[in-house]
Amino acid sequence: MALALALAPLLLFPRLPWMWATLVIPVFWGMNLIANRQLAPPTPLNVLLLPLMSMVGVSLWATFSIEFSLRKVAGTLLGVLLFWGLVQFIRTRTRLRLAVAGFLVGGLVLGILALLITQWRSKFPVLRDIATFFPPRLKVFAGTEHGFNPNPVGGSMILFLPVAGVLLSCGLRTVPSTTWRRVALAALSVAVLVFTGILLLSQSRGAWIGMAAALAFLLSCWSVWARRAALTALLAGGVWAWLTKPWLAVVTQVQSPGNEVSLRTRFELWSRAIYGIQDFPFTGMGMDSFRKLGRALYPVFSFPEDADFASAHNLVLQAALDLGIPGMVALVSIWAAIGLLLFRVWRRSADAFHRAIALGLMAGLLAQLVYQLTDAIPLGAKVGVFWWIALGITAGLFRLEFPLFARQSRSWQILLEWFLISLVSISFVGDYPYFALAVGVAGAVFIGWEAAREKPGDCQG
Repeated sequence: MALALALAPLLLFPRLPWMWATLVIPVFWGMNLIANRQLAPPTPLNVLLLPLMSMVGVSLWATFSIEFSLRKVAGTLLGVLLFWGLVQFIRTRTRLRLAVAGFLVGGLVLGILALLITQWRSKFPVLRDIATFFPPRLKVFAGTEHGFNPNPVGGSMILFLPVAGVLLSCGLRTVPSTTWRRVALAALSVAVLVFTGILLLSQSRGAWIGMAAALAFLLSCWSVWARRAALTALLAGGVWAWLTKPWLAVVTQVQSPGNEVSLRTRFELWSRAIYGIQDFPFTGMGMDSFRKLGRALYPVFSFPEDADFASAHNLVLQAALDLGIPGMVALVSIWAAIGLLLFRVWRRSADAFHRAIALGLMAGLLAQLVYQLTDAIPLGAKVGVFWWIALGITAGLFRLEFPLFARQSRSWQILLEWFLISLVSISFVGDYPYFALAVGVAGAVFIGWEAAREKPGDCQG
């Protein structure tokens, strides 16, 4: 953990001449191997991180400019270091509480910065009037001259809000001291209010839909009747959407004001992303390269020429553009694995606090996953570091509950599955790109579940 914190300033704001300092990482791992006979703490996710980081390395060869891609590469490296640092740190229940508290405090710090830096949009009259009280006042970071983009801000808040909400409602029953319980209740109440307020101010429809999905998931977990009501509402909504096709009216709309990426523009971006994946299926374009090469190679006519669309606005497409289909398969498999790890803790843990953390993280990650279907926080983005922290808490929590989990002995089988599924997906992408991506995503889910699911010989500690 100390290594990640020491290198954090360099990796958050990287400069190519300074990157020689990262040579301390293999030296540190070598010392760790000598002392503990392992490069990193064992987790079910390690076998999936290996192909992901391998493709990050390949992307440096594929990119048109290492200096341009350096921000995302360095951000990904920082995320992995924080992940392993947290896993090594979370060895006791007390340290788990400290990690969760730090996670929520980090969310509050991000929220306060958002209030000072974000250039809020004007989509809804009521919220527009409230947003006028929070103009951008602080522009000290590179790239924030025009304020933060409110969509990623909203997409980040939905990761924290369910965790704080679940802990507030049912996660503090095991706190013995009345004084400490009151302090925790007050702090969590403030956190929920801050996260909710910033989520509303962001006016991000994708984030709102993601949060609605998380709320539906939480309700379905608390009672059978809520589960049935959620399924009924989902079925009714699907039938209504199939009959009325409301998206047709939205797609035909002109570009939203303020360079807002409308649904029409998203469809065009997604089609250009497909072209890019077909042209660079093995290696991808290089991390963050689509924002430059995409406009040059595959023009987007419904988006202003002077505007930056930043990403492909879809998690799967952006990962395939950055790291190729093999990198996309590795990333989606990690998402699938953490879902299963959290589900196992929630279902089998006898500790109410552990169950609350697992449920809150499941809901938060689900909300962010839904958000990233129509938007994206690219791998290596600065706010994406909180996703890595959530992964570290998940892996640490799982190790506390299942200390004898044995999966690394089957790593070669999982890596072979990753290679074969990536190869099959690539073989179809030229003629049948949507089928190829579907195969890659389905295979990635299977790999993630293989890495995390319980098998004979796995024991609960």
